[in-house]
Amino acid sequence: MRARSSLRQSIDAICSLGQLAPESTYTSLVLNCVRANDVEQASRLHAHMESCSFQPSDTYIHNRLLHLYAKSAEAKEARRLFDKMPSRDVFSWNAMLSLFAKCGDHDDLWATFNVMPFRDSISYNTVIAGLTDSGFPKKGLDVFALMLEHGYGPTDHTYVSALRSCSMLSCLTQGKQIHGRMVLSGSLGTNAFLWNALINMYAKCGETGNARWLFDKAPVKNVVSWNSMISAYLEGGLPEMSIELFNEMKLRCLTPDQVTTSNALNAYFETRRVNEARNLFCDIKGKKDKICWTTMIVGYSQSGMEEDALLVFHQMLLDDTRPDSFTISAVISACAKMASLHRGQGLHSKAILIGVNDNLLVSSALIDLYCKCGIIPDARLVFDSMPFRNVVSWNAMIRGYAQNGQNQKALSLYENMAQSKLKPDSWTFLAVLSSCLHANLIEEGQKYFDSMRGKHGIVPTLDHYSCMIHLLGRSGKLDKALDLIEEMPYEPNSLIWSSLLSVCSMKGDIEHGEIAARKLFEMDPLEAGPYIMLSNMYAAHSRWDDVASVRSLMSSRNVKKFAAYSWMELDNKVHKFVSEDQAHPEREEIYMKLHGLIRKLQEEGYAPNTGTVLHNVGEAEKLSSICYHSEKLALVYSLMKLPSEVPIRILKNIRVCADCHLFMKYTSNSLGRYIILRDATRYHHFIGGECSCKDFW
Repeated sequence: MRARSSLRQSIDAICSLGQLAPESTYTSLVLNCVRANDVEQASRLHAHMESCSFQPSDTYIHNRLLHLYAKSAEAKEARRLFDKMPSRDVFSWNAMLSLFAKCGDHDDLWATFNVMPFRDSISYNTVIAGLTDSGFPKKGLDVFALMLEHGYGPTDHTYVSALRSCSMLSCLTQGKQIHGRMVLSGSLGTNAFLWNALINMYAKCGETGNARWLFDKAPVKNVVSWNSMISAYLEGGLPEMSIELFNEMKLRCLTPDQVTTSNALNAYFETRRVNEARNLFCDIKGKKDKICWTTMIVGYSQSGMEEDALLVFHQMLLDDTRPDSFTISAVISACAKMASLHRGQGLHSKAILIGVNDNLLVSSALIDLYCKCGIIPDARLVFDSMPFRNVVSWNAMIRGYAQNGQNQKALSLYENMAQSKLKPDSWTFLAVLSSCLHANLIEEGQKYFDSMRGKHGIVPTLDHYSCMIHLLGRSGKLDKALDLIEEMPYEPNSLIWSSLLSVCSMKGDIEHGEIAARKLFEMDPLEAGPYIMLSNMYAAHSRWDDVASVRSLMSSRNVKKFAAYSWMELDNKVHKFVSEDQAHPEREEIYMKLHGLIRKLQEEGYAPNTGTVLHNVGEAEKLSSICYHSEKLALVYSLMKLPSEVPIRILKNIRVCADCHLFMKYTSNSLGRYIILRDATRYHHFIGGECSCKDFW
């Protein structure tokens, strides 16, 4: 601080004189500016020298100023000085290369390199590193080849940059060639940076075994070495090996940094060891960085623990850690999973406040949030206001339209995307086929499915085949759906058999439904869904002995039936209901209001659909059972608490039954309420007695 103050006083003194000083004085002051990294005083001194028409005897003073400007990314000052220099040497040109590399200015970096009258190894190293850092690894490798062609020997920095380019391109062949050159030239030695670059290159190219061999052979390992190998296992789909290596690192009394910890947290979440992830996070000493906070948020959200994700985000803010676009998008995604509109809107405001609302990740997450809350106009507003859109943004909006029953808008938006010359991906066609499925557009669905491979070069996945099986089967073309399963280039998995079972259940095809159910029993004997669906098929045809047989099979295998429930959010609190719920503190008033509403709707023509009760009981018991489904209780509680102008939002963890669907239609018409119900398959918007699904779900 004292040195900076003294430097400022010296430059104040020379500027106040307004006269030309000796060259030695300028040289001394410039060097002091460089040592203090004081760009402000250097700029003042530079202005003084120009005003006095000072011309140095060589390039030394100007080069030192250029170096300082480049280091500080002062592009305007550097360009002005460089353009006015009476003579330039390789140091001058390299300083400009360094500036453009630091600023990420790929065009000027490349143009300057190509017009340089002379180069040295530093020139090549700077350009290779700059191109790689700017996202042009292929060009970086081209310059590396040019460097060798012109007879310049690569340095350690050259090899690190070139290997990083190979990692980015997954270019194993060239990476191996560089590795061979390093071995032959004896460059590898004990330089940990070179070993780490090689480990990372092999890992990024999918050669985890070779990466581990190098890791074990490395004469010197630092934290980056361990991080590279732990990350390699994680990216290679071997999280257990990541954890094993992380534990070995601790046994060797090495101190993990926050990158190590973040990778270990990811590995714990991927192996569903949530408690261990939580313990590791809590054991971090000192201030946690935003990467660790974000890893915990994403991990909780992907583990179905969205409330915990939001709690961690709140703790992050209390810790005074500034979230970035990755953090905000992760928290918004957690809100989207819960369809928590109020908290999502609060995060939207937070994104605007910290200036990341236009970020691609954040905008796409916001579109998904509003779509999953049934607020399509707000989602479209975010979409239309984006300064730039990628395929993820388009997919989120197309999928949102499809999920909310606006199928023609989804298909129209896809056509707009195609006209924008943006290439669709596999996820785009899942959304498009979903739209065709919900709208029962068989020919259009087949056309889009065929265009994937024929027009866009996209190989359909099992998810796409599942959509087509649903579309063909639900449209009464079960024979074509079965043919499609036979023709698939894949072995049918649980998704395909579940799709067939679902279609058979809707169409009452017990023969093929039994085949699909047995396949699913073999694949996952403890999954309750197939048993329940097959039992319901038997019950719908009054085959009660078969129903008993399925239930006995479930009991013998200890298959646990999952509970159906619905929930709604009020004042940032979630209210959850199960069928015939007796746990809610306001249950007496809820049931009283429900009975009154049922009577009112019956007077207007509503007749409970007891055909959906698939139990061998009397009509009175069926009526009693169907009246108290969880979504009806959530609806009545919403009517009790929400003003008439506020839309009602209810979420259900399984498919809504036909009677509750009918009940929602009558309620929306009788009370003039806008009801949004999200079930396991789609969103239902009830307005004026009609549903957005057109009774096809």
